[in-house]
Amino acid sequence: MLRILMTTVGDSKQADELANKILERKLAACVSIFPIVSKYWWRGSLEEAQEFMLLVKTREELVRDLIDFIKGEHPYEVPEIIVLPVEIAGDDYLRWVEDVTLREAARPDR
Repeated sequence: MLRILMTTVGDSKQADELANKILERKLAACVSIFPIVSKYWWRGSLEEAQEFMLLVKTREELVRDLIDFIKGEHPYEVPEIIVLPVEIAGDDYLRWVEDVTLREAARPDR
């Protein structure tokens, strides 16, 4: 089953680096990156920041490894890591996600 993991980082370089690392390890088939404005509470103060949101498309079986990887690589003290189920997706897209992540996951050099 397809899952979307959402996380945010502070700048485009961090977004590119994290996305590349995730994809190189075949923890996801695709990462989309969007510039956003976030407003949030942090240590008693209302904050606003320019950030980049990563939408990471992966298989359900890879979610735990992906979360653990992001926690270890993320620049924030408390990273946003939210996983959403995908109820409906195109069959061709689902096959592509599985093909990309399953084929590479079976490589002996991983």
